[in-house]
Amino acid sequence: MLLRLKMFAAAVLLATAAQAAPSDYTELMKDDAAGAADSAYTGRYEGSTIVGQTSQEFTEMTLPAGPADKKTKAFSKTVSQKGKILRSLYVSPEQRSSIEVFGNYVDALKAKGFAIVYECADTDCGTNFKDLKYNAKDPSVVISKDANTRRVNVSRGMFSKVTEPRYALLKQGAAGQETYVAVFAALNSGGAFGDVSKALRDRVGVLIEIVDAGAREDKIVTLSAEDIGNGLARDGRVVIYGLFFDFDQATIKPESKPQLDEMITHLNSEKS
Repeated sequence: MLLRLKMFAAAVLLATAAQAAPSDYTELMKDDAAGAADSAYTGRYEGSTIVGQTSQEFTEMTLPAGPADKKTKAFSKTVSQKGKILRSLYVSPEQRSSIEVFGNYVDALKAKGFAIVYECADTDCGTNFKDLKYNAKDPSVVISKDANTRRVNVSRGMFSKVTEPRYALLKQGAAGQETYVAVFAALNSGGAFGDVSKALRDRVGVLIEIVDAGAREDKIVTLSAEDIGNGLARDGRVVIYGLFFDFDQATIKPESKPQLDEMITHLNSEKS
């Protein structure tokens, strides 16, 4: 049953990709995805456009820092960092090699003070590096959150079949607060996405992933002493959120201090 479902999903994907001619996809790739913009860290290779882009204000991301291991089907080494995530998928102009496009991005990052953590090319990355890095069947990996179905098709077909894959992980910043930038580039050599693959053939796709380290925003509500007093006077009660306890215990946790201080201030004001 599972195999049949996978075959059906693949058939639907190919049928969808075939709804437009190669020229239609080429025309679409002349413009950036709606709302997409370059990162100040990387800029873009001349003549490239952003096929798709996603971002998250604060989360954790794990990036390859070593070659892919075919036996374990995993990267031999990774690094994880928390911060603002920006993932951008670029398509480069025709008649460009991955070593040229890739080198431009890496050199631009080095010029801004980034240092290489790991870099590889072709088989040195591991024979299954591309499949682990950007699997077109994995919706959590593919940059496809776009209302334009054809643009989603391009995102899925970008690395369907490639040559000259290259990858670099770079970092900048103090220990524990590093900003990481991962650059993966490969020359499209066709693939199983019909007219999408025809439009992408001989173009370099570039996936840039940035984890911009920064402090997590404090979204926990702390009720001030004044608000506590006003709420009690107005409603006879207040709802307090900033008190934290150990699981299934009455032990109050240290991070409750800001709210406890406000409660004490209110109580002292009532005494005076």
